[in-house]
Amino acid sequence: VEVVLEDRRPSDILSRKSFENAITLQVAMGGSTNGVLHLLAMAAEAGIELDIDDFDEISRNTPKIANLAPGGDHAMTHLHEVGGVPVVLRRLYEAGLIHGDAMTVTGRTIGEEIEALDLPDDDEIDAEFLRTVDDPLHEEGAIKILKGNLAPDGAVLKVTGDQEHMHHEG
Repeated sequence: VEVVLEDRRPSDILSRKSFENAITLQVAMGGSTNGVLHLLAMAAEAGIELDIDDFDEISRNTPKIANLAPGGDHAMTHLHEVGGVPVVLRRLYEAGLIHGDAMTVTGRTIGEEIEALDLPDDDEIDAEFLRTVDDPLHEEGAIKILKGNLAPDGAVLKVTGDQEHMHHEG
């Protein structure tokens, strides 16, 4: 109701920073390759310049900190039990990996929203599937963009296992 009363529109919320935040969260949690397609389509519809290379750059600079299904060992319900997506967002925010000044549907920034939440402290969270940014599952996010003669415009790959051997020639 507040959104309608304040005449808040998607154009007030959707920005390059908000899309970069969404990508950062996606790669840190091991999100689906479909997220790439959907976020690119939403950005295009909103008139926000975003391309497949942005996903690769953000994934290379964002550690994967959650081990969630289908590529991982735990379900989203397990994440919910320890504080949910807001815990992941807080860890990314405190590490300077998301834009805290990006606007949200509430009319406040994502940083203000995170700081207002009553979440358990990291040392209270006993969950081997949810790591900190300083001790990630993988140094890079789960989404990789492949380019070459077979995919000159790029292809999307989600890495769920060992990231040590990420080079192939053939």
